Amino acid sequence: MVGAVISAVNARAAHIVASVGRRLVVWAAATALLALILDFVPLFDLLGYDFSFALGLVTALAAVDIGCGVVAAARRQRDGADVPRLFGRAVAFALAVLVLPLVLSLLNALRVRNCNLGAGLAFFLLLPAGTAVVGAGTGVVAALAFPRRGRLVAFAVPLLVHRFWVVFLFYGLTVSVAGVVVSIVFQLAHCVEEAEFPLPRQDSGSVENAWAIHQVETTVDFARRSRVESWLLGGLNFQIEHHLFPRVCHVNYPAISKLVEETCREFGVKYREHISFRRGLASHFRWLRRMGAPG
Repeated sequence: MVGAVISAVNARAAHIVASVGRRLVVWAAATALLALILDFVPLFDLLGYDFSFALGLVTALAAVDIGCGVVAAARRQRDGADVPRLFGRAVAFALAVLVLPLVLSLLNALRVRNCNLGAGLAFFLLLPAGTAVVGAGTGVVAALAFPRRGRLVAFAVPLLVHRFWVVFLFYGLTVSVAGVVVSIVFQLAHCVEEAEFPLPRQDSGSVENAWAIHQVETTVDFARRSRVESWLLGGLNFQIEHHLFPRVCHVNYPAISKLVEETCREFGVKYREHISFRRGLASHFRWLRRMGAPG
């Protein structure tokens, strides 16, 4: 009985290897190793946006490679599989690569208990899993159209239907928008009128306040009551809480911010916030004008 089970498992494993080659094992090991490393990196050690984003980047490469490998294996075996079957195999194998990273992250939740499981799974489905489906399909199409250079073409699909300057323009536009958004968020948290800029003591080279007080007094929250902005920014509008509790999942920041504010009031520490993004932006521009004033 045991021998029959082992034989069946070996036969199934051999079929999978024949269908996609050893790349499935290689990519599964690579993503599992990445997940294991991220499990010990602050912010990334939670099943949430940061973990899913990092894993999604590697998944894009893996899925395209797997999709091309499925087509190449089908050609070698001459199994005559149609496009939907090839697409189904590629997607299944690409999603299988994500099983170990998901398991590792869920097990890590036993050690780091600050994760919102529902939100984390939603990010995982949106980023790594969604990327696996799109990447695998792209790899299959590219390998069918360009048998010898499918992988190269898959990463340059936009160039097949658009001119180089158009692709470059939109890539630059995307990166620029992302950069501006991130920079504005951090400017509104630190470069505003309400934020303090304490200088270190000349004799010791250190600031007088304790670390936690320093984080609160040099940082300003904004739009704490806006669920839309909190979702779009991944909780970065709660910069005080982000500094104080970097290992806590950002979905908990709204509740934590109330406790932090109460504690600051109790111990006489100034807790500052702007009630909206617009007010924070106005304060930033006033701060810039003051910094640029002569004298």
